[in-house]
Amino acid sequence: MSIKPLLKRSAQIAAAGLGRHRWPSRGGDLLVVTYHRILPPEDPRYAEEQPGMVVHPNTFRMHLQVLKEFFEPVSLTDWLDRAASGRPLPRRACALTLDDGWRDNYEYAYPQLRDEQFPATIFLVSDYIDTYRTYWPERLARLVHALAARDLAPADASPELSWLEEIGVTRSRLPALTDREQLDSVIVAAKRYSDAELNDRLDAAFAALALQEERRDILRWDDVREMHASGLVDFGSHTRAHIRLRPGLDSDQALEQIRGSREAIEARLEAPAKLFCYPNGDMSEEAERFVRKHYDGACTTQAGWNRAPSDPYRLKRIGLHQDMSADSTALLARVSGLL
Repeated sequence: MSIKPLLKRSAQIAAAGLGRHRWPSRGGDLLVVTYHRILPPEDPRYAEEQPGMVVHPNTFRMHLQVLKEFFEPVSLTDWLDRAASGRPLPRRACALTLDDGWRDNYEYAYPQLRDEQFPATIFLVSDYIDTYRTYWPERLARLVHALAARDLAPADASPELSWLEEIGVTRSRLPALTDREQLDSVIVAAKRYSDAELNDRLDAAFAALALQEERRDILRWDDVREMHASGLVDFGSHTRAHIRLRPGLDSDQALEQIRGSREAIEARLEAPAKLFCYPNGDMSEEAERFVRKHYDGACTTQAGWNRAPSDPYRLKRIGLHQDMSADSTALLARVSGLL
């Protein structure tokens, strides 16, 4: 083992052995862990996904089992209700969240949540449920894969694709961009554009290459209702269309994204959707005011633990993905609060 991996592993071992999950607790500690996609590497969807977005199903099961050794699993909604009413809280609790409402959450995560009896909250993008729509990073990945398969430079394929060169998609890089790590850099570079710009550009590019949205990546309402009926999975809002709530976003659009998503979820489930999650972690002051008015709590992308009485509208979470949590030591190091 070279020196850099050895140092990293040594730090993980120390953090796993000395982290906050092992400290004495006076009660009221809350760790919120968050996931996006649960996919095996042989699944075709895996090749198009950013490394920081995926956990393997067997790793996910290990996570649930290890977390149960150190924490009391709780529903995030229930924990916040208990904290708000002054009722007793677990000494050290863990709430699990999954962002975006991917169909693999139903296929791979839900059976394991059920087996381990581990509650979870899934944050839904309401307009995408029961459709063939998916998010712009995955659409961009598919576009790059299509160009690589056809050995087409963006500008040669169509004038509608020339903008891709601005974010690093060039003929010379195309073979390398089929690698998930390399593709990740292109997706990060694309965040310079607004969501509307990206979706418009991708619509034009898909039309130019005659690409079709042929796969259901997002949950169906039947999936959502089945999980909700189990009593194990709650559902919150992640906006109507995964719009980043940045400063400068039109006020009416921000309100409709925030309030409209809750209304849609509650109409379908006939149950309250009390929690919100900020897409990409972006939150303008105005968006936060809207969220505080229409929800009982909200999750951010800020890393860390929570402790009652933490601000329920600025809940910290620790994100987990395969590369950083493939074994129990790495998982405990990640949640320790030390790394």
